[in-house]
Amino acid sequence: MKKGVKRMWIGSGMALVFIEIYLEFFY
Repeated sequence: MKKGVKRMWIGSGMALVFIEIYLEFFY
């Protein structure tokens, strides 16, 4: 269970980073 939660957190972090990169490119 803990490993699954950690994996989800890592996935969320990656998604946030991609969103930030997208915003930078659009601006």
